[in-house]
Amino acid sequence: MLELTCDVLQGSVLGPVLFLIYINDIINASKILQLILFEDDTNIFLSDANLDRLISTLNSELACMSKWFAINRLSLNVFKTNFILFCNSRKRYDKCEIKIMLNGIVLEQVKCAKFFGVYIHVDEYLSWDDHIQEVACKVSRNVEILRKLKFTLRQTCLLLLYSSLVLPYLHYCSIIWGCSSPNKLKSLIVYYKKGCRGLRIIAKAEFRAHTTPLFKKYSLLKIMDICQFQIAFFMFKFTISKLSSMFNSYFTYTKFHPSLFYT
Repeated sequence: MLELTCDVLQGSVLGPVLFLIYINDIINASKILQLILFEDDTNIFLSDANLDRLISTLNSELACMSKWFAINRLSLNVFKTNFILFCNSRKRYDKCEIKIMLNGIVLEQVKCAKFFGVYIHVDEYLSWDDHIQEVACKVSRNVEILRKLKFTLRQTCLLLLYSSLVLPYLHYCSIIWGCSSPNKLKSLIVYYKKGCRGLRIIAKAEFRAHTTPLFKKYSLLKIMDICQFQIAFFMFKFTISKLSSMFNSYFTYTKFHPSLFYT
């Protein structure tokens, strides 16, 4: 048995709060890196027009981060830490020349990373194929749960399960991945049909029954309507200044002129 002089008890009510307080000053470990903290997940961002300077600066600042971990008696699992490089598709670089190091270990470079529940894939189109595929698998699995329970639970309970197991995946961040290019949106058709199948199960309708009346009956939105609604709601909050100040420069107001709508 050993006496612990520095610890946060796991499984306690105050444990998560104490942990967040303990690591809250990690943002002061570097004056250059931009850190985004969410629970126990930390993301680091750095940008530069010159790739060599970017690598040099990042390695230097990660050394400061490593020192902060050592001072606070924390250990970072380097093998679960990776990095992703966003760059212009016309710029070519050798992956072997990019060495981002932490505690003397070279970090793995990945093409796809999970950021707050959204899978970001790096290519020349910044596609959302990985995220859409992940959501489609979860929706398909949860729709199968509804199918097995359709003869056991009442319709109201099935609708509640649909709202809990399917709709959250359709709504979460669809304002981002729902605005993909037309070619990328084709994969949403299969994804959308799986959600419709769950609605047919709730209504105990035929396999090929038209779903538009069902969406209207249960006051639900289709997948593309959800995307459009989130965009409209986002712009509404922008017009009434309810968004973060970081979005202030995203849009500019223009005066209405009737001649713009005539050719």
